[in-house]
Amino acid sequence: MFGIDLFSGAGGMSLGATLAGVKVLCAVESNRHACLTYAFNHHGTEVLHRRVEEVVRSDFKSLRNRRHRLIVFGGPPCQGFSTSNQRTRTPANPQNWLFLEFIRIVRLTQPEWIVFENVIGITQTAKGQFLSTVRSALADAGYVTTQLALNAADFGVPQRRTRIFFSALLLSHCRRSNR
Repeated sequence: MFGIDLFSGAGGMSLGATLAGVKVLCAVESNRHACLTYAFNHHGTEVLHRRVEEVVRSDFKSLRNRRHRLIVFGGPPCQGFSTSNQRTRTPANPQNWLFLEFIRIVRLTQPEWIVFENVIGITQTAKGQFLSTVRSALADAGYVTTQLALNAADFGVPQRRTRIFFSALLLSHCRRSNR
């Protein structure tokens, strides 16, 4: 399976994906220092140093003539959803809408699998508006989703950090797999 890491930062999710057997083809990150760290630690992965809003399908050169399954994963900016941030934790914060770019790229690339991660606050911000938008946008794109809240402490990390994960499977892939 091949992967695309959106909002990749220094590559933590890519590390996990690689350990799970995914060959990460491309990472997208707007922060120059995070891109340099990513490239240093993930040899062989194409790193696009740009804002996700600027990414188009042709940027994913490695997807041409794709014959293998694809997963798109990432965690859009979470600061605006953090429960410790009461100042910009609203729909008025443009950063809070960047998850729509994640979904736009999902529509462009049509991966069989998606993993979307964010802070638990995304489920509560604006009375759940963002959560329901993520769910409905993925459903409209043809995906069946499952959502889990996971605490990093339960996986050996020495801190309590609860994150929400959406795992989604392309519905047409489900039908093909059941034949």
